[in-house]
Amino acid sequence: MKKVKIAIADDHSVSIEGVKALMNFLDNIEVVIEAFNGKDLLEKLETIIPDIILMDVRMPGLDGIDATRDITRLYPQIKVIGMSYYSNEIPFIQHMINAGAKGFVSKNIRVVDIENMVKNLLNEEPYFSSDILKLLLKTKQIKYLKNNDLTQRENEIMQLIYEENSNQEIADKLNIEYRTVETHKNTIKNKLGIKTTVGLIKYIVWNMLKN
Repeated sequence: MKKVKIAIADDHSVSIEGVKALMNFLDNIEVVIEAFNGKDLLEKLETIIPDIILMDVRMPGLDGIDATRDITRLYPQIKVIGMSYYSNEIPFIQHMINAGAKGFVSKNIRVVDIENMVKNLLNEEPYFSSDILKLLLKTKQIKYLKNNDLTQRENEIMQLIYEENSNQEIADKLNIEYRTVETHKNTIKNKLGIKTTVGLIKYIVWNMLKN
């Protein structure tokens, strides 16, 4: 089976070694680039193209945000995921998404986070580690934005999903049948090319951060 090629850009070698150690538990992943800042990474991309880049936000010289912007322009096929210890700083997450990142993880990621991240990105879905997603769902800085590809009712359901309502709570609030909620959710997922409700929440967050 073809391995997924990963690049790690971080100015702390200990962080790189820590992430690599987690990746050693997964047979389908190969770390092909280790870089210590954005400039170093861009130079290495001239000889090898990874599928995914784990990009630290704060690096000397060319930082993760500017490097992500350059990579998105030069290598649009590469999926960049932001990474930081500073998981409580919403602006850094938002800047990374606006620069072209497909999601964000904290450096406290686990093996399951890496596995799910790769799966999501290969399916063209954004990814946020559970602690980052929890942070973003709790913050008051990000509001749900209407999706013009969805109907008014579908947008209402998306808003309620974002607010962490269960299917029964959505049904009660909209005065519709539980099965109707399921039907709407399946239609939304099909329209957006998303397979799971968790994936749907991550898509909502990613799409709002881009605006």
